[in-house]
Amino acid sequence: MDETLHRELEEILGCTVIRSQRIDSGSINQAYRLDPKSGDTVMLRIAPSREQTSHLPSWLTHQGLRREQSAIARLTAITELLPITIAFRQSTSDDWGDLVIQSVVPGMPASQVFPIMTTGQRLAYHRQLGDLTRKIHQVDAEWFGPLSHGAKYPTWTDLVLADCQGFLEDASRWNLPREPFDALIELVTESRLALGTVDGVLIHSDLVPDHVFVERRPGGWEISGLIDLEFARFADPVSEGLIFEMLQRSDPDSVAFKDGYDRNLEVSELRIDVARRLQSAWIATDRARLSESP
Repeated sequence: MDETLHRELEEILGCTVIRSQRIDSGSINQAYRLDPKSGDTVMLRIAPSREQTSHLPSWLTHQGLRREQSAIARLTAITELLPITIAFRQSTSDDWGDLVIQSVVPGMPASQVFPIMTTGQRLAYHRQLGDLTRKIHQVDAEWFGPLSHGAKYPTWTDLVLADCQGFLEDASRWNLPREPFDALIELVTESRLALGTVDGVLIHSDLVPDHVFVERRPGGWEISGLIDLEFARFADPVSEGLIFEMLQRSDPDSVAFKDGYDRNLEVSELRIDVARRLQSAWIATDRARLSESP
């Protein structure tokens, strides 16, 4: 870690940092576990700078940690599962990114526990996950798009078309085929009226098992934390990747999830199709980004 940053962190925390350990699990933010001389271990996350994101996909913003702060403030129904922000520093330079110091979420990523879960424990986990997703989606949209530090759109149609314009720029940058993005624009444009009536909610956007933490308690494995909300935004709930996935499945885990979610999942094939194409676009542009990573 850079010595100047190390000194700044000690000034923020008000004590010596005995040890800093780089966490390599993420591919966007830099993350470290910090052990202060006094107090509990904390997490440091550093966002990419404005200059760095100018070379990355259109959806990857240098303002992600700012957006996360707005999302955490709105998710009062699950406050106990979210990291507590101890300090936040907003960058004023194009050359370095925002940083946030947060409490450590208890437990471990669910992805690490799946191999040792029994069938019953896995079903209980997915039921809890459905309930957690429902609580996130209970925050109704005031517009479409990020909660802060970004454009606001009046309808789901407008947000998807804005996403697509970014995908086309990404296609040019990485020499990706334009056809899938053009086809999505055509579909959304032709379905503008139908998609324009979609009611939006707050979505996490990346509810993968690496971001959901669990802890073994007397009753079994329980969800103990949720991290990485920098891509949270107001959107069609079907575009939550986890919802899109569960809609396509009928196995016991998906049934348990739907039971916990306990919200109407009877949606049109059009909305599912748009969600599917959006997911494919994000995957394609992210793979292009990762292919260039050192």
